[in-house]
Amino acid sequence: MRIQELDVVDIKLDGQNPRHEPTTSLREAVAALFADGEGPKMVRLAEDIAENGLSPAEIPVILKDGGSFVVVEGNRRLAAVKLLANPSLAREVGCELRFKELAKKPKAHIEKVQCVIVGSREEARHWLELRHGGELDGAGVVRWDTEQAQRFHGRRGNQADKAIRFVDAIEEAYPDNEGIQRLLLDVRRSRLTTLGRLVSDPYVRRRLGITLDADRVRARYSSEDLQPAIERILSDLSGSKPRVSVTGLKTKDQRQTYIEDLVKKVLSGAARSADDHPLSPAGAKTAKKRKVSGQGTKPETLMPAPLFQGVALTKLGGRVSAIVAELQTLDLEAYPNAAAVLIRVVLELAVTEVHQQKGWKEGKLRDMVKKCVQAMDPGSVDSRLQPVRTGLADGTSLLAVRTIHAYLHNVHFNPTPTELRTIASNYAAFLAGLENLV
Repeated sequence: MRIQELDVVDIKLDGQNPRHEPTTSLREAVAALFADGEGPKMVRLAEDIAENGLSPAEIPVILKDGGSFVVVEGNRRLAAVKLLANPSLAREVGCELRFKELAKKPKAHIEKVQCVIVGSREEARHWLELRHGGELDGAGVVRWDTEQAQRFHGRRGNQADKAIRFVDAIEEAYPDNEGIQRLLLDVRRSRLTTLGRLVSDPYVRRRLGITLDADRVRARYSSEDLQPAIERILSDLSGSKPRVSVTGLKTKDQRQTYIEDLVKKVLSGAARSADDHPLSPAGAKTAKKRKVSGQGTKPETLMPAPLFQGVALTKLGGRVSAIVAELQTLDLEAYPNAAAVLIRVVLELAVTEVHQQKGWKEGKLRDMVKKCVQAMDPGSVDSRLQPVRTGLADGTSLLAVRTIHAYLHNVHFNPTPTELRTIASNYAAFLAGLENLV
């Protein structure tokens, strides 16, 4: 077995490829790789190669059979390279035009390929089994689970991200609780998607008194008071036959029914504080202290930035400008409900004013926000507006218009200062951008 660089034109596709019935020609082998609904995958592979080149992590295995070179591992990749070099090979499978377009990309033309050369199929057999035979107790390819894939891709704000932040915080909050740590391990392995669906629902988070900040979990309960609810949730999701499945939490009504039953049984409303604090390990203090000369020990406090800091709306009417100015001076710790209502009012008045000045048809608040976002950023390239687009796409997001609307109309939605600051900071660019539309 050796490494050797070969000309692509000298490499034959394998007529004995396990992916399909035996073939006797290049065109037959290409057609077989496109059969049984595999065509879109082949096109997608070719698109990636044309854009990025061949993966350096996957070297084709080539059988030297007399004077011929036959690819025994990497048939799909080599077929894609050959199609990019000769798009007419895709005529019979109806993709010639697409491959002609892809062939114009600068990385589409690959003439030579680094290969592993073997002398027999038996010599290649072990490596093919490791590549395609599953995990094989760890000897084969071990695919990432949901959590590992999420950590690699780093997608912020989706259900998996919320679930991971939640379980990470719970793991740190109960380091000595063997029961919780054991349940967490099971949830991480197989129930992360279900947990994500639950904790992504703003209603669920409010009833539990928790907030998912970017880098921490905050709570209105102490770790000790919240512990029975955590144990109940993890227990319900764990085991070979969990009491609650992903289909049992599919709808908002199902999630509300579940969390109301849990809160009623295991959470004491008397233990709920007026504001949230970082979820600290059980038994730890929830607030840092500092010494003030001559005054003993006092909680350390920082002056938070005002809501919509730097936003001064002048083209959307005097009332909108006045409300924004009032919000920027409001004591958020003392008046979170008033602030939540005013955020909702500012949003509706501002987008309505834009619609009226532009002559656009008015409708539901979400639809009007969406119309404004599309007008501001038709190509969806402005990263400052991505949080608003996320809220439009995910009705369970903290940034969803539905969430902001619920602060006004749902008696169970209790805003926290942290949540309101998050909403305001993510909508500030959107509000400022409305000025440029009129």
